[in-house]
Amino acid sequence: MCGFSVHQFYAFPLQLKSLGFSYDWEREISTTEPEYYKWTQWIFLQLLKRGLAYQAEVPVNWCPALGTVLANEEVVNGVSERGGHPVVRKPMRQWMLKITAYADRLLEDLDELDWPESIKEMQKNWIGRSEGAELDFHILDHDGQEADVKLTVYTTRPDTIFGATYLVVAPEHSLVPSLVSEAQKKCVEEYVELASRKSDLERTELQKEKTGIFSGSYARNPANGEAIPIWIADYVLGSYGTGAIMAVPAHDSRDYDFAVKYDIPIRRVVDLDGESYSNFEECYSGEGMIINSSNPTFGLNINGLRSNEAASKIVNWAEDTGELQVARLAFCRATLSGEPFPVVFLNDTGEIVPLPESELPVTLPELDDFTPTGTGEPPLAKAVSWIKTTDPISGKPSTRETSTMPQWAGSCWYYLRFMDPKNTEALVDKAKEVYWSPVDIYVGGAEHSVLHLLYARFWHKVLYDIGVVSTKEPFQCLINQGLILGEVEYTACRDQTGKLVSAELAEGLVEYWQERVPEEKVVKSGDHFVLKENPSIRLIARAHKMSKSRGNVINPDDVVFEYGADSLRLYEMFMGPLRDSKTWSTGGIEGVHRFLGRTWRLIVGQPLPNGSYENGTVVVGEEPSLEQLRSLHKCIEKVTEEIEGTRFNTGISAMMEFINSAYKWEKPPRSIIEPFVLLLTPYAPHMAEELWFRLGHSISLAYAPFPKANPEYLKDTTVVLPVQINGKTRGTIHVEKTCNEEDAFVLASTDAKLSKYLVGKKIKKRIYVPGRILNVILDRQNVEAVGGGVTSSSQTPRSVAMDEVITAADASSSMRSSPLILSSNLPLFSAFLAFSTAQFLKLFTNWYKEKRWDSRRMLGSGGMPSSHSASVTALAAAIGFQDGMGGSLFALAVVLAAIVMYDASGVRLHAGRQAELLNQIVCELPSEHPLSSARPLRELLGHTPVQEIARSKVEIFDRVQRGQGERESSIGARRVTSIILEDLGGGQGDGSKTTTVEPSMSTVESGGFGGSGRVGLVQETRSGHVKTFWALDSTR
Repeated sequence: MCGFSVHQFYAFPLQLKSLGFSYDWEREISTTEPEYYKWTQWIFLQLLKRGLAYQAEVPVNWCPALGTVLANEEVVNGVSERGGHPVVRKPMRQWMLKITAYADRLLEDLDELDWPESIKEMQKNWIGRSEGAELDFHILDHDGQEADVKLTVYTTRPDTIFGATYLVVAPEHSLVPSLVSEAQKKCVEEYVELASRKSDLERTELQKEKTGIFSGSYARNPANGEAIPIWIADYVLGSYGTGAIMAVPAHDSRDYDFAVKYDIPIRRVVDLDGESYSNFEECYSGEGMIINSSNPTFGLNINGLRSNEAASKIVNWAEDTGELQVARLAFCRATLSGEPFPVVFLNDTGEIVPLPESELPVTLPELDDFTPTGTGEPPLAKAVSWIKTTDPISGKPSTRETSTMPQWAGSCWYYLRFMDPKNTEALVDKAKEVYWSPVDIYVGGAEHSVLHLLYARFWHKVLYDIGVVSTKEPFQCLINQGLILGEVEYTACRDQTGKLVSAELAEGLVEYWQERVPEEKVVKSGDHFVLKENPSIRLIARAHKMSKSRGNVINPDDVVFEYGADSLRLYEMFMGPLRDSKTWSTGGIEGVHRFLGRTWRLIVGQPLPNGSYENGTVVVGEEPSLEQLRSLHKCIEKVTEEIEGTRFNTGISAMMEFINSAYKWEKPPRSIIEPFVLLLTPYAPHMAEELWFRLGHSISLAYAPFPKANPEYLKDTTVVLPVQINGKTRGTIHVEKTCNEEDAFVLASTDAKLSKYLVGKKIKKRIYVPGRILNVILDRQNVEAVGGGVTSSSQTPRSVAMDEVITAADASSSMRSSPLILSSNLPLFSAFLAFSTAQFLKLFTNWYKEKRWDSRRMLGSGGMPSSHSASVTALAAAIGFQDGMGGSLFALAVVLAAIVMYDASGVRLHAGRQAELLNQIVCELPSEHPLSSARPLRELLGHTPVQEIARSKVEIFDRVQRGQGERESSIGARRVTSIILEDLGGGQGDGSKTTTVEPSMSTVESGGFGGSGRVGLVQETRSGHVKTFWALDSTR
């Protein structure tokens, strides 16, 4: 292990421990230690024995100046990233892994995994890489000639190469700066900036609509020689394949959506099962018969072949011409950073001989000089004494492998070693593997989707076949975490003269430059940020990915030093869902730091004058109230659900709501606070542990069970009870479902809104339906003071009583069912009826004006009468008659009606007249004019002021007539008719009376009473005599 690795190996645990991660440090491993990579070498031997590892001649990136092989990521524009030296493709012998032997199983078992669909799709494309191809597209210069730069794309469908009509590169592709034309430079920079703020998941799986921008450059399709445009789009990831694709919109759904949006040509090259298809609303992504795919100049013709046959022919042609390379993944590196291969080569025959397990681990030699040899050989070639060895089985002279395994080899199985890190006899103990496997949740970035995660699955399946592991898949659930971006940066723009200009104006300048503005000089104005000293200068506000070069990296050690580890942990989880990208804000961490402070003071108490706290807590041992128990268990339920769904931010919000509620209590009970401290543990373990100790526990809370919500306390046992005064609802109160009449009346009398109607008033009687309604009937002398609900003097005491009873029964029934019926909402019904009537009448007004019937007028706008004006006028009138004209609701409706009618007689009316004039102009154009066949514009768009006023008067008059009829009965919102059916008593008297009513009333046809209604049985007892009534509640 090099010095840097040693330093990091010891630095990482220290930092992780300071953050309070609950790792079992007894299981700590290092993939660079011989005790670990001994088993990496053992797994390679199993692959080799089964023919899954082999050597082959494959092209590599060879840099003569550096004398070494470079990875694809180290080559930019055909030169080395370091030094800018030329790089050439050179065939060299490399170790390869035959992942295609497991292709079918790798594909099929993806369906059993709880992984993001975008990651599954990437793996599906990469699993068959040996059947795919890397294609070099030559970029064209401004004269249309091929430049020296090539754009390499990867495709799993080489049979569709003739259908490629454009290329797409990822915004982070290294070639983007050289591809962009001067005209497109600014637009591309802005697009790349926006893309950098999205997570891979947001760019692929969550992004329903594709976005992109033209680079301004073209490349030549090597199959047909056509020049095709190069686009930049964020639905292509730089971490996937080569970071560039050839787009075949006729046969790929993503490419099709993109092509349709940006009007890019779509060329079919595959027919559905040999039969032509013509539905261009959808693309066809399956296999079939190849069409439109020939180039006589190149002698290439795949027309008439099936897709698989065409793909093979394209690959063969590619290898012959050198334009394409079969895509393979080498399993070796020409460096000293990997594990040595556990094989030797016999000097006399060159045969590969695997070393026996007793020879493991094969360790690296000590080298003072590990620079490249310059001959193409790895640095290990310098260790001559180490290279020359003897085959331990045959005793023959042999040579060691000088290449090493790639750096990701050890990470393909590390999860298994965590299960049994000290085992020297086996990779993992079988009993322990059965207990721990598979991994429940794997959290990692999408950049690992097609290398680490894919090869970990491949290796795991091999180990499953040889009986080392008991599960077919290593990771059951995969979560791609979002990026945490740096704090928002503010940028001001200056023009060519150096003068500050607003951001929206700078976009129109040919040239301008930007400069950073400190946050203290910025102020928010509406939805934008501006300079505090000059608010007319709008700034650019953006958050960027953290990087050392940008200087926006947040060092967790600094945050822990200032706010504590618990605040950092809590804020990281409070910023947003785990899968989303989030922007860091120092102000945000201060907020959660205050929340922890409030929690501490609630339990421990207020600080002493010297800033310290007394020992113990201020919690009490009293029995908690029902309200406190409900508050706790609702919090437990919410936090538990959100932890399981990785929505930690909403779980923290639930805890904040709990603390707000707890501050209203006189003293927090111990039986409530202790479970809450356990809830807080995963988020703020250090403070939770301290609080647990102060609560009198000597054993760590890590051994305490996580609290569970009690369903009994999650039930909603309270209801909102409407309170009526003389039949008119004046407010609501919250009561228990089992609350009796007296308790309900006491709550109503102490309610701030209702007390003014009840305190000091003489109560004639109370009508109470448990859990449904409380109706308080005041004595007559109090009616005027209360307002509303005045009883008509013509009503008999019996009818008054009946009205009161049926009002209660009616409210009870409606509260129970609460159906959403249009006719039960007077304003809404009036507006709908007015609109429908106006639209219907347009049939006749149109016939009267034009002497023809046109049914389309019932659905069109404009014309007489105005349905818009009718609707808003009827709405305002209905609200006025129902709730009175002195309320704010009526005022709002009147203003809305005025605006609608003004708009109809103003802008819309003149737009219609302009349309009429334009239609006349078009009609007079000669037939050969391109606009002569244009579709006529709609002319009936508005109304004259006279038409608007006339219609509004009609609707108001209609509502007045209907409103007067509806006010004939003063109590309740319905007309009530009482019918005496039977008199079982005989007395007349003014004694006390008791009235009862069936809570539910049946809907019946009222026959001669007109319309339908609801009937209920009413019994009235007065001075010992009983009268029985059927009460008919006839609906308006």
